[in-house]
Amino acid sequence: MDLRITTGSGQMLFEDQFDLGWPLELAPDDFNVRLNTPEVEGAFSSYCENGLMIGHGCFRHADPIQIDFDSDVSTVEMHFRLSGRTQTQDFHRRKVFEFGSNQQNMLFASGLRGTTKMVAEGHSEFLEINMEPQWLLRYLPKNEPGFDAFRRRIEDGGDPGFLAPQNRPINARIRMLLADLMRFGGSRPFRPLLVESRVIELLMLQFEQLPGPRPADKSALPPGIEEKLHAVKDLLASHLDENFTIQSLAREVGTNAFTLQNGFKGLFGETIHGYWTRLKMEYARRLLLDSAMSIKAVSGEVGYKHPQHFSTAFKKYYGMSPRELLRA
Repeated sequence: MDLRITTGSGQMLFEDQFDLGWPLELAPDDFNVRLNTPEVEGAFSSYCENGLMIGHGCFRHADPIQIDFDSDVSTVEMHFRLSGRTQTQDFHRRKVFEFGSNQQNMLFASGLRGTTKMVAEGHSEFLEINMEPQWLLRYLPKNEPGFDAFRRRIEDGGDPGFLAPQNRPINARIRMLLADLMRFGGSRPFRPLLVESRVIELLMLQFEQLPGPRPADKSALPPGIEEKLHAVKDLLASHLDENFTIQSLAREVGTNAFTLQNGFKGLFGETIHGYWTRLKMEYARRLLLDSAMSIKAVSGEVGYKHPQHFSTAFKKYYGMSPRELLRA
């Protein structure tokens, strides 16, 4: 596989070529890439276990990042975009695959050559799980609507494509399992069992979301409300250290609480509370891991007056307390 990472201006950040094939004993184990430039700061790491490759990337970048790749391997990838937006283009078949923040899906690809662009939004984080197609077929439901087309795609070695017609949201249970997989890198007892059990549970959660909710019908929104909903979303993202009520947000953009709540859920696929909590917890996690700030200081940065209340919310979201995260 050929891999090349550049900034939007063309500056080379990383370039390498390595063997990647099935079985994964031939693949790199505990592979790590760290970038530290004025434009990009972050790291990508991966490890292999029981025919599975788990990769986690986390980057801060003011400019777009472009990843060019060329692979002749057939793979199924479970992709979880925790933050940021990406657009992947397959040069062979002229297909485009997109992920937004807090979205997940499953992709089959065979002989993929193309480019992935990470949009400049300040922060990008993702976790991907690659597996041999035959590994997945053991668990893929048979004679079930929504799964048969994906099964045929794999068995025929056809064009790349998604399991779900639209990307699905990453819920709290999925996030807890992803947090476990992020901690399992490195040599540790029972890692094969731990990794495979979490991946199988993630498969079940992905399967349960199929066919999932239909995308929002923007034409059903009252006139002018979509712009107001985006304004609320931006307001929340830029004021993580504050505490708004639904009523105060509605007054801020000139609508009522009922229209705001229902319109936000319909347009973005998550509630206002769920969206704001996700942003707070993601930002808190980054601060805990990437800075020297204390738990008390971090709690204040995301709008909690009492560190104990923050720790309780953090554990409910990630399945571990801030102290447990720092010890992992």
